[in-house]
Amino acid sequence: MKFGEYLKTQRESAGWTQPEAATKIAIEQSYLSKLENDKAVPSAEIFDRLMQVYQFSIKQISEQVTSTELEKLKDIVMVREFIVTSKRADSANRRKWLIAGLVMAMLGSLIFSAGVVMKDGFYLAYFYESKGLIKENEPLTLFIEMPGYRGFEAKMRSEPERIKLAEHQLFSRLDYQQISWNYDRGAFYDTDLDGGKRRFYRTQEKSYPNPTPHYIFVALGAMFIIGGLSCFYIGRKW
Repeated sequence: MKFGEYLKTQRESAGWTQPEAATKIAIEQSYLSKLENDKAVPSAEIFDRLMQVYQFSIKQISEQVTSTELEKLKDIVMVREFIVTSKRADSANRRKWLIAGLVMAMLGSLIFSAGVVMKDGFYLAYFYESKGLIKENEPLTLFIEMPGYRGFEAKMRSEPERIKLAEHQLFSRLDYQQISWNYDRGAFYDTDLDGGKRRFYRTQEKSYPNPTPHYIFVALGAMFIIGGLSCFYIGRKW
């Protein structure tokens, strides 16, 4: 909106004719007509009268009048000060958006790069096995001479080995249990149960592909990069 159009809108909102408004402002109707048609620029004194009669502030004008139109009034001290202050505020806000964009873009690039590196990531699984329940007052190494489950299966497929194993006093108490953990619990650990304990020995550790961190970091990095670019766009359009 042009400044003249703004004045005309203010006059019509008050329900005044040009002669009535000119009388209240203490100017000639022809001069008011020129102001409303953008054929004249008010002096500081006339601008002050317009503000008093129409009861508007410079901030209200700036919200409806284009910046180009506002520049035409820069010879008026209070308008010039408002323009300077507004430009400083806009410049400060623009800097904030640009700095935020730079930080987000850098952080996003770092996270995205970390995600790319994690593409071939893996995790370790630790497998433990218990051969049977150890009763109270029995040594925790009771089953140490007995074969693990794989060895047990192999012996059971051979008749001589099966017969020999079946003669062992602990054969009837064999009760294999396997469990895996995503962290190392040491060479062995004990678990308390009703009637005794179980000792679990670590039998092996295996690595498995783990792409989840890769996808999470790549997606998060892309979000930060897009956010940074959005901040740059807002900063340029501010």
